Amino acid sequence: MTDASGTHQAPPVTVELGTIEATDPALVGPKMVHVDWLRRWGAHVPEAFCITTEAFNMFLDHNALAPSLAAAESSWADHDDTGLKQASQLCRQRLLAATLPNELELSLTAAYRALAGTEENPEIPVAVRSSASGEDSKEASFAGQYESFLNIQGPKPLVNAVRQVWASLFSERAMRYRRRSGIPFGETPMAVIVMSMVAAHCAGVAFSADPVTGKQDRIIIEGCWGYGEAVVQGVTVPDRIAVDKEDQRILDYTLGSKQVHSAIDPSAGVVREIETDPELQTEPCLTSTEVIQIATEVCRLERQIETPVDTEWVLTNAGELFFVQLRPITSLPDPAPQSTVSTVRAAGRWRRA
Repeated sequence: MTDASGTHQAPPVTVELGTIEATDPALVGPKMVHVDWLRRWGAHVPEAFCITTEAFNMFLDHNALAPSLAAAESSWADHDDTGLKQASQLCRQRLLAATLPNELELSLTAAYRALAGTEENPEIPVAVRSSASGEDSKEASFAGQYESFLNIQGPKPLVNAVRQVWASLFSERAMRYRRRSGIPFGETPMAVIVMSMVAAHCAGVAFSADPVTGKQDRIIIEGCWGYGEAVVQGVTVPDRIAVDKEDQRILDYTLGSKQVHSAIDPSAGVVREIETDPELQTEPCLTSTEVIQIATEVCRLERQIETPVDTEWVLTNAGELFFVQLRPITSLPDPAPQSTVSTVRAAGRWRRA
């Protein structure tokens, strides 16, 4: 990188949301670029900063890790599950045992303090998520391959969480996916998004096309109480709503069992899956007004990106709608034949007849 005078400068190790650097996928990864798009396109996005691929490479260089990681990545045969497991464990152990350069740790701490923006609450809870090069791109999604951590508070826990996200670059799933895609780890340096957490009333995902049937004439919303991790990880059965894309009419509201949901465990200070109260299991998590609000935003985002999108949303107790992730849908099945589903309305909400 060069400054206004043409002098070469090292790329930054942290980048704030909304800056020009946040639009560079090689520096911040496609996922952070998509979060920045959300902000620029007027979506409500929590405050965030990115720990860049430059920081990741600095970490590798400081510990001379790249040669041994590359050797371990190529050490297992395609159908050797035992070899893959051993290589994954070796790489992750080396990354988790490595230290950050002092100047890098100071930079991360300063960016975290700036995100808090107040002396009264200097250790705000944040979500720590991967943004590897190639992740959430049209060519290869890497969806679900890397780890995320919620409700991280304080500089030291943040550094530990970042190191764990970096180490997830060498999960068995990620290593197998890279092998099948012909992508060496050196081409997927890991940036990390650090995003302020918002208190979630309910959360989930929303698609501007039906990922099951392939139909592009409807919005599909899935939601559950609490944070969206239980929905994203597939450990609960969420409510599923279909909305007509043209006239914003709710076509169907199918209640999910929602037997578990993601919430902060006060005793441990972490987000985990807990059992949902029985009365909430049978209660829709979204009103019809909230459904239309989400669908309207997803339609608008699809028009901006000019391709079907997969989003993650959070609705607060105060009714504020936030979007925390956006990715292009990389593939859809051929549309199924048209079918008619009846719906009925009850108590201001929709459910399947």
